Amino acid sequence: MQIPDFTTQRLRVTAWRGILSDPDRRAALEQDLAYVLTPNVLAPLPEPLHLPHGTGHIADWVRARAEESDVFSVLEAASGVLVGLLIIASEEDGTLHLGYMLADPVWGRGYATEVIRGLLTAIPPGHNITVLAGVEFDHPASSGVLFKCGFEVVDRLSTPQTRFYSYIVL
Repeated sequence: MQIPDFTTQRLRVTAWRGILSDPDRRAALEQDLAYVLTPNVLAPLPEPLHLPHGTGHIADWVRARAEESDVFSVLEAASGVLVGLLIIASEEDGTLHLGYMLADPVWGRGYATEVIRGLLTAIPPGHNITVLAGVEFDHPASSGVLFKCGFEVVDRLSTPQTRFYSYIVL
């Protein structure tokens, strides 16, 4: 399922599809990602989402994310500054796996809740889509965001390290 670009009260969420095919826009994105892809932001995420080592590491990271999922830039609507990413991987059965990250200077502003609510509204209704998200137990703020957005715990998918949540878009 292809999720359309969407806006919220303070954010503009735009798919990478058009950006990555334009060398100038891609270079600007890779430069802007340094603000988001910091060790503090990446630490609670699964290992595949961590930056590889060596030159061109952000370019390699962008390539890997684009190959495995749909990625959206989360921009402040007023300034156009990149403040985060929304990552959506689709399964054949229509299940969407949700990942998101925000630059640590914008933590605590309610952007995560706003972007997730915006996403749930942007998913076209009528397809009975399940959205799954996993959160490590030592990252309670992210769990709180999912609860605020109406997600429920899925015990059968959860592990000792990660709690999984689901939301069904009818």
